[in-house]
Amino acid sequence: MSTSEGDGCAVVSVRGEVDLATAPELRAAICQLASLGHPRLVVDLTATAFLDCSGVRVLVGGLTLMRAAGGELRVVCPPSPIRRTFRLTSTDDLIPMFPSLAAASA
Repeated sequence: MSTSEGDGCAVVSVRGEVDLATAPELRAAICQLASLGHPRLVVDLTATAFLDCSGVRVLVGGLTLMRAAGGELRVVCPPSPIRRTFRLTSTDDLIPMFPSLAAASA
């Protein structure tokens, strides 16, 4: 996982798997960047191979956190098996999803 900041937008780039063991690391990255007051937080799942329901819960929590602070959370998730996880958990309508980092950052 890596983070970056710029022009009113913070990005968490996730590589590998997000599951019960790694979800706390994603939560910590989201909370840290949210606390800095960015109006937009983007979670890039382009290089993510697996995402389970604990990862989805972290993203929904991040969405709630950002909205409470007057900001927004966006997820980069091009069509892939990861997108299916969002459909199965009915969160694909809740969390704004974008096909690329450029689209989510705009």
